[in-house]
Amino acid sequence: MEKPQPPDDLWEKIDEARSQLSVKREPPEGSFSVQDYAGKYKLPRATAAEQVRNLLDKGLLERAGAVGNQKFYRLV
Repeated sequence: MEKPQPPDDLWEKIDEARSQLSVKREPPEGSFSVQDYAGKYKLPRATAAEQVRNLLDKGLLERAGAVGNQKFYRLV
């Protein structure tokens, strides 16, 4: 039995499919990350994460999105 072969134009089809994706690698406008917060206030990352979480819980911040594993927040 012969191994199935991909179509000759496989990569062209993949490139066309990928061009239809909206892959954004930039943070949402007007947002910041925990790392940004930590740098601004000269805090350890763990402390900054706790403060951001508290502000989020109090409804003062909202989740703005993510780029990869990094989450971004903005003021409400």
